[in-house]
Amino acid sequence: MFVLCGLVPYNFFAGALLAGTTSMVDSASLVKRLPVPREVVPMAAVLSNGVHLMIQAALLLALTLFYGHRPGVEWLWLIPIWVLYVTFVCGLALGASAINVFIRDTRYVVESFNLVLFWLVPIFYSFTIIPAQYIEVYKFNPVAALVLAMRNILIDGIAPPMSLMVNMVIAACVALAMGLIIFRRLKPRFYEHI
Repeated sequence: MFVLCGLVPYNFFAGALLAGTTSMVDSASLVKRLPVPREVVPMAAVLSNGVHLMIQAALLLALTLFYGHRPGVEWLWLIPIWVLYVTFVCGLALGASAINVFIRDTRYVVESFNLVLFWLVPIFYSFTIIPAQYIEVYKFNPVAALVLAMRNILIDGIAPPMSLMVNMVIAACVALAMGLIIFRRLKPRFYEHI
């Protein structure tokens, strides 16, 4: 359970961000032919990873019940933390997909970033071993924040700390705003480069 609380959020992040990054180039014929808002393409790529997420989350919740952790009111916190998390990933995907249209190697940067992030998120290790000077940095990393919140809810049976929720709200809003700004600035020149 401890490891799955880290792997489920990380797997969704890595898969959804990579799919979102390559979505505009991969869907070039669709983007050129159909008059749909182009912002829909990377967001749909992120949301399509929700199928894998649902399967993994169902497995995690089944294991939680198997190990004797009963559902409580704190389980309701799973909804807002995942909404914030998906919003954060959508924001990153919007920005990365727009940049990938012009710099096709962006995909490899994202893959490398995902590999480094794997070790910066407390998947296989406890939050308690992180040195005190880096704790606040970890809490502002939305992937690590979600892992910590999931462990609070499913393993400890408590609601996530409000400071963690505030950090997730800030990260989600900033990522979505920056992603939209980058996407809308670059969007007028997509047709020439796709």
